[in-house]
Amino acid sequence: MFNLEQAIAEWRRQMLTAGIKTPVPLEELEIHLREDIELQMKSGMNRQEAFDFAIQQIGQAGTLRKEFGKVGEAMSARWRKFNIIVCGVAAVLLGLTGVGFLFLSFGKTPSPSFHERLSLSGAYVSVALIFWSWRFSYRFFPALSKRMRIIVAFVCVVLSGLCAVLVLHLVLPSVNSIDQLRHASVQVMAEALWTTLPLALAASIIFALEEAAYRKTAMSDL
Repeated sequence: MFNLEQAIAEWRRQMLTAGIKTPVPLEELEIHLREDIELQMKSGMNRQEAFDFAIQQIGQAGTLRKEFGKVGEAMSARWRKFNIIVCGVAAVLLGLTGVGFLFLSFGKTPSPSFHERLSLSGAYVSVALIFWSWRFSYRFFPALSKRMRIIVAFVCVVLSGLCAVLVLHLVLPSVNSIDQLRHASVQVMAEALWTTLPLALAASIIFALEEAAYRKTAMSDL
């Protein structure tokens, strides 16, 4: 005698073995399966016929995995597009801010020298260029697995943080009083901003690794 619950349990096992877990939870698939079985039984089918028909309607494990993979890739593409937009806007704003410091007045007396403003401007522009460089440098990075990308990202963040702390430790002792900080505010701003270069470089490496992995996946699907 056909055991419906046992058949559904075996179907769940096949789905799990095939890796059908996301983006659509397996529980939702089972709900649809049971609803379809109940509907077919009301139309006159027996349990086994209703189960077989519902399975055909939902699809086999391999087909579902392939379709879910396409959805996952689309989500990855949307996330990549979001990263490109956010990074691009941030880089443009940083670059324009840096260029603006060459011409804007700080409202100080005396006004900052051109050399001081150039140092601050160069810091902004350099951070912007390094932060955006991943859009081109990904060609020089290998397509690593997700686990390796996470490890590399962690190492980059730690090293960049240590470099930033080291630079700040070397910069801040040069300002010994509030008066010096007030008169040298532009120089201190520039020196502090230069400390963000290691962080920008770390972000660029992380994004470049993600882009390299994305490109490899996209090429393998052609």
